[in-house]
Amino acid sequence: MDLKGKVGETIQLNGLAQDPDGDDLTFLWWQYLEAGTLQGYVQLRDKNSPQTFFVIPDKARIGDTIHLILQVEDNGSPSLTRYQRVIVEVVG
Repeated sequence: MDLKGKVGETIQLNGLAQDPDGDDLTFLWWQYLEAGTLQGYVQLRDKNSPQTFFVIPDKARIGDTIHLILQVEDNGSPSLTRYQRVIVEVVG
């Protein structure tokens, strides 16, 4: 999924997951710093929830990308993990 946002804009992210076995799920949003071009981290709120948000920082430049990962893990045995990447591009 690709999103666009301006400096100072709040970006809302909504994840959705369910386990076919009915196992409990844990959610974790994190920034894949090495893949993006933004210099530094964004501050994710509620990063252990299916929904999170962050503000594009003042130091962001037009054309920068912010790569975020939603990691969902079940509590089954063996435990299974799924990842989804979201890319946010800074626009003017």
